[in-house]
Amino acid sequence: MTAQARGGEPEGAVDPRGRPLDLAGALAAGDGTCPMPSAHDKVHEAHYFIHQLIEHYHYPHSFRYYFSAFLSAARSITWMLQKELAGRDGFRVWYGPRQERMKADDDLAFLNSLRVGAVHQASLVPKSTAWVGFCKYGEPRLGYGGLQNPMNGSLHLLLLARRHMSNYVHPHRAWIGEELGLLRKWALVERPDMELVAFCITAWEKLATVVAEAHQWCGADYEPSATCRHDAERCGLFRESEVFSEVASAWEGDPTHEVSLRHDRLDLLAGPWEGADPLHIVKSPATVRGWVGRPTGWWPPEYASMLVHSIEGTEISENTGVFFDLRRATVATLPSHKLNSE
Repeated sequence: MTAQARGGEPEGAVDPRGRPLDLAGALAAGDGTCPMPSAHDKVHEAHYFIHQLIEHYHYPHSFRYYFSAFLSAARSITWMLQKELAGRDGFRVWYGPRQERMKADDDLAFLNSLRVGAVHQASLVPKSTAWVGFCKYGEPRLGYGGLQNPMNGSLHLLLLARRHMSNYVHPHRAWIGEELGLLRKWALVERPDMELVAFCITAWEKLATVVAEAHQWCGADYEPSATCRHDAERCGLFRESEVFSEVASAWEGDPTHEVSLRHDRLDLLAGPWEGADPLHIVKSPATVRGWVGRPTGWWPPEYASMLVHSIEGTEISENTGVFFDLRRATVATLPSHKLNSE
């Protein structure tokens, strides 16, 4: 079998008759049983945590916690393997050279030292650096690098870039493919040039290879595959259009929405939280036109993001990326015929 399902999830948990299988049966290829289900399962578990690292690359605390979980699962693979196969004739002779190979491997030795440190010494605080600036067609072009922000989420950094680097892009994102973005890299103080997810994938592949060889020695079939490597190549890049759908809408043309006030005043904010700095203060009966983003899980649902084009007919050219409280406003879609007549 191949660990290709998303996050390394084993495929199939019933036999051909639809009866539930135990772990050894669920992990086996064909109708047999896996000779080392716990070690095999730990391979899948470590693979799962690699996918969580990719998906949470821009959330510092979640990333650290999943990295710690990966270390624990990965280090347990060979322990489980030895425990499950120790009683088989010839195992020590077969396993000895592979054990020496792993001990001599710099990546696996470093993996073990990280796991010991995380369990017995102190919490892991990986080193994070970031570049922020201008992107064109999804590629970083011009900006500032080397920012040291291990505990700041990427949305926070992107909002700072929107506020202080807006001169890099058209205020209304009028040019297709132009946007602000952030390129993050997680590493460790001990190895600042080693990107962490790539390291985890490499270490996982080496451990999974040993488990695959053990299956072959036992007469079973197992071909692990790190399909997550392709995703990992791009996980550090965080572009405006990925979280602010209004940016892509603005590339397509004229403003799409009009926001009117439910109360006497509406603050257009720098961030989606109470107490965020107001970038523009709108008073009734004024209205705001621009592009309103779709709901996202990046901030509380009571806030909407918006790229402002004009306030009461006056075009805005500064601080156009804003948020507003949906409880204090009404959002209407502008009819296309009305836009075309203006």
